[in-house]
Amino acid sequence: FVGDVHAALRVVDLAVFVVSAVEGIEVQTAYAWKVAEKLNTPRMIFVNKLDKERASFDRTLAELRNKFGAGIAPIELPIGEEEAFHGVTDLFRNKAYIYDSGKAEVVEMPEELTERAHEVHDNLVEGIVVADDDMLEQYLEGTIPSVQELEATMAAGVASAKVFPVVCGSAIGPIAVDRLADFIVELG
Repeated sequence: FVGDVHAALRVVDLAVFVVSAVEGIEVQTAYAWKVAEKLNTPRMIFVNKLDKERASFDRTLAELRNKFGAGIAPIELPIGEEEAFHGVTDLFRNKAYIYDSGKAEVVEMPEELTERAHEVHDNLVEGIVVADDDMLEQYLEGTIPSVQELEATMAAGVASAKVFPVVCGSAIGPIAVDRLADFIVELG
């Protein structure tokens, strides 16, 4: 942030926090989060530098949940670690985005990620449906909401500053930066 964090966060529709998968949450990020929380500013998080040595999405996600609370909602998982990082999975659509020179190829979810992706997806769905009483009732009766219903409910949760989507990638790579831009447009 340039200048006064308070002034900047009063006028934004969505604050995007960039957190390094190597260094984790830094002091200025925690401070800006507290200000955004006081102002009830909608927020999302981009976990960056997943292609760097010692990068860990899981460690960073645990730190985010510990520091910022239960509203942290990963909607993507990385494919590969450190120098092998080469794409992301979309937990809503069960698709993978494999990157080569900044361009994505959409493919089926890699088999080695399927079990973990389904587990994280189930937690994501449960975290979203609790924000809507009708959807929660239908979910408890066995009706799984559509992707469009989940996205709309999540967008409402983001707008009310109760749900904080987490996406991931590498700005230098560039891996999944295009998806970050799409989420900013959709949610912001």
